[in-house]
Amino acid sequence: MSFRFAVADDCVQDRVRLQNDLSAWLRNHESMSDTGCEAFSSGMELLQNGGMSGRFSAVFLDICMDGLSGIETAYRLRAAQPDCLIVFITSEKSYALDAFPLHPFDYLVKPYSKERLSFLMADITRVLTRSVEEAEFRVAYGTIRLPVSGIVSAVSSGHGMNILLSDGKAVTVLTSFSEMQTKLSAWPCFLTVNRGIIVNMDHALRINNGSIMMTGQVSYPLRVRNQNELIRQFTQYQIKHRMGGI
Repeated sequence: MSFRFAVADDCVQDRVRLQNDLSAWLRNHESMSDTGCEAFSSGMELLQNGGMSGRFSAVFLDICMDGLSGIETAYRLRAAQPDCLIVFITSEKSYALDAFPLHPFDYLVKPYSKERLSFLMADITRVLTRSVEEAEFRVAYGTIRLPVSGIVSAVSSGHGMNILLSDGKAVTVLTSFSEMQTKLSAWPCFLTVNRGIIVNMDHALRINNGSIMMTGQVSYPLRVRNQNELIRQFTQYQIKHRMGGI
């Protein structure tokens, strides 16, 4: 299968080493042999050379770069391409907390070992090459199947549900809220945050002032009742699924 990787690091030595190590790993694994790896000296250079157009499947970003930092680069990258896998490179684990709201796939701490990089690449490969899980929904003209990972939210709308997708498109399905809850409960990433509102926590950035902020500059209000419990569930999910690599 063919994918594109990118490295952005303003330290020449670190950038070249990681690009070479990634390229060597990819060449030695048949399922990723058609995957290429490009390197950039800054976050802005990455964004101007395909980062905003969905060119890359996975991006390694140094957190501390001159000019546009890795975190600032990731915010722009995430807004344009929500499904891109982001790995932050850092020499200090404490920086990981600043990157937490961006839903990084993992962290690579300098100096890294070949074993650590190999473990990380195996995880990335499993995600990029796994079969896409889909859910089926009724619509006015029949049925459609939507990739579960691409569902950002499902919100009650009249006699159906309005599903927002990660590409910005929206689909209205003929499903009641209770039916939608039952269907999406098969995946732990979905959380009912208010009456008639279900969100995919893999697309959630943070909770702020009683609202949950999503990718694509969308936000939804949290229900007042049991709000602390919602925050707890969201935080636990984030820790379990987003911070395991530190």
